[in-house]
Amino acid sequence: MKRASEKQQEIPAEKLSLLKWVISFFPTQLFLLQVKRNFFMNFLWILLFCLVCGWIGKSYGVQYLFLAPEFMGQHSPLAFFMLGFSFGGFILAFNLYTYVMYGHLFPFIVTLNRPFSIFSLNNMFIPLLFLIVYSLLSIRFQLREELFHPIQTIFNVLALYGGILFFRLISSLYFLSTSKSAVGMLRGASRKGSVGAMLGRIANWNRNRYGQDQRRVKYYLGGFFRIRNARGIEHYDRNLLLSIFSRHHLNASIFEILALLTFLVIGSFGENPFFAIPAAASTVLYLTMLVMAYSALYSWFKGWTPALVIMLLVILNFAFANWGPLRVESRAYGLGYQGSPVRYNPENTDTTTAQLREHDFREHLELLDNRRKRLQLLNDNDGKKPVLIVLNVSGGGTRSALWTMEVLHYADSISRYELFPKLHLISGSSGGMIGAAYYRELYLKGLLADTPDKYVASLAERDKISLDLLNPILFRAVTNDLFIRYQKFKIGEELYTKDRGYAFEKQLNANTGGCFNKTLEDYRVPEKNARIPLLVMNPTVANDGRRLILSSQPMSFLEPDPLSRRAGSITSEGTDYHRLFRNHFPEKTRLSSALRMNATFPFVMPAVNLPTEPPIEVLDAGLRDNFGVKTTIDYLRTFRNWIETNTSGVLIIRVRDTPASRPVKDLNPSLWGRFSAPLGTVYGNFTRMQEYSNDKLLGQFLSDANFPVRLIDFELSFSEEERISLSWHLTRREKEAIRHGMLQPTNTLAAEELRAIISGETGF
Repeated sequence: MKRASEKQQEIPAEKLSLLKWVISFFPTQLFLLQVKRNFFMNFLWILLFCLVCGWIGKSYGVQYLFLAPEFMGQHSPLAFFMLGFSFGGFILAFNLYTYVMYGHLFPFIVTLNRPFSIFSLNNMFIPLLFLIVYSLLSIRFQLREELFHPIQTIFNVLALYGGILFFRLISSLYFLSTSKSAVGMLRGASRKGSVGAMLGRIANWNRNRYGQDQRRVKYYLGGFFRIRNARGIEHYDRNLLLSIFSRHHLNASIFEILALLTFLVIGSFGENPFFAIPAAASTVLYLTMLVMAYSALYSWFKGWTPALVIMLLVILNFAFANWGPLRVESRAYGLGYQGSPVRYNPENTDTTTAQLREHDFREHLELLDNRRKRLQLLNDNDGKKPVLIVLNVSGGGTRSALWTMEVLHYADSISRYELFPKLHLISGSSGGMIGAAYYRELYLKGLLADTPDKYVASLAERDKISLDLLNPILFRAVTNDLFIRYQKFKIGEELYTKDRGYAFEKQLNANTGGCFNKTLEDYRVPEKNARIPLLVMNPTVANDGRRLILSSQPMSFLEPDPLSRRAGSITSEGTDYHRLFRNHFPEKTRLSSALRMNATFPFVMPAVNLPTEPPIEVLDAGLRDNFGVKTTIDYLRTFRNWIETNTSGVLIIRVRDTPASRPVKDLNPSLWGRFSAPLGTVYGNFTRMQEYSNDKLLGQFLSDANFPVRLIDFELSFSEEERISLSWHLTRREKEAIRHGMLQPTNTLAAEELRAIISGETGF
């Protein structure tokens, strides 16, 4: 019985011994320390995990930029190598930060031959976990979303780890030459004199911290799969150990400052495509710079660092608000900003006079007459009144741009390319308007070459609208916009700032061969002669929520009547761009800038500042009307008498990039779900709530209209599992899903109905 009881007592003793061994193991000590104290780095690691796992920004395509990075338009091994290089930098920053902050708790480390390298090896638990998770997700994503061959996927992953190792090699050369152990310092001291005299002043910097809360480590990783006993430090001089820590901190801070300067230099060369590194890599490098900057400050200011950072942020916030050189605006390129700003106060000031409104109305009646004559010619003068065709397109980034292109091409092709010549007006928001504007430009290019269907029928031309736009936006954001926007360029006498809005326009023109590098004035005559449809944009004024009516033609007649406004019966909710800025050359505004104003999703691109007093900013048209319904109804109501007299009715084509009927989601029953539900449900159903209002508005208009109105809908349907991101970046699978969207039965039936109306087979 005694032996049995002794045997039973041995098991807990062994377990306790194993537990002590694990606790005294250096990697375990470092991991527990990270969890307990390192809140700043924990937040950044959690952020990276959320980005690559799709818990943050998945619906906007941010995850795609990490799992399949792109460089110079290609998902190449070089892109993965660059991302790996940036991962290597972040891992180094993580180790430097931990070493600077907590290295003094493990003084045995300075007795080793390669102190920082050994410290980094033992601090790799979190980085290794991240790399394993990333690799698994990236391999799956490349195979399922980008449809890569397995061999290509293997090469990409190997290139990623090659980038990590390459950065590791570069940093090792620096730290091997600058980091010395206690033994090396003693040898140097024997040749150069007293250690205390040599580094005593540096040692005093850490004197108060040394010896506090030291952790007892018995074992550490001396190499991969090599566990060694930690040396005692009792026989080393305290000043010597202090000096070594201080020198390591100084060397680390120098390395961090050099890395920060290198990052800023890369940003200044962002115009060169070779320096436009993948967006994911630039994001990781930006996080690395934050870590290195804080770590370098801590090396010098120690416990004062948090207070110093807070004070710097307060000063920067005050400076950005009150110091002119830092108050950098994002502007509409081509619009004049010199001279006196326009007084903007829609509550009390009329932006147009009755004479201007009447002038614009008469000019537009002439345009409509030109449209009627052209429609009669296209209908071979069959004696029937023509149909006025209007197109409404939804916002939705590149998803909507490509879907709009596919719908127009398919409907145009089955009607023998008679749809677009008969199309009169296009309105909508964001990506849908960019797709429609690109299709219009291809049609105009073919019209000028006397082959109008040549360009719109070309898959290679149409596919350009689906090329990546998100990488240059994010690269410019992290290398320029989040620091100081210091790069400028000129158009004529106007000076503009290079920011992520500039990067968006530049890349959009690069993708499409400069199709959007025209001014509004360039389209005035073709629109006036009814050779191409009108393009009407409605960006939202962030200051008061009003719509800015933006087109190549002045459209002040869409504003409520000034006399009614003064009488207080009607609230002005729309302002004509041309009449508001009539002294600032609005006709010189670049089409790309007009489309950018119409597609400025908050945070993704900067709000565009306009030359007014007080200054106003404009954002995405989708904030007010994601489908362009309001513009269409205002236009048709304004010219209802002309429409009744000269047409057989109005056909409204609606292109949606999301299903009209979507399943109702269950609310999250968790505590966080209950807390976030009010905000989440409103934001998540924002577009749907707009649809309810638009449908009601459209229904009221249809019941009051004195002419026939017919609706034809095209919608891109997809399940929640096969969701297509609302982003400026699409995967190969998403592009193929969009191209096959027209094969859905509801869309083919709608296309056939549209063809029959255009050809005259079906009465209106």
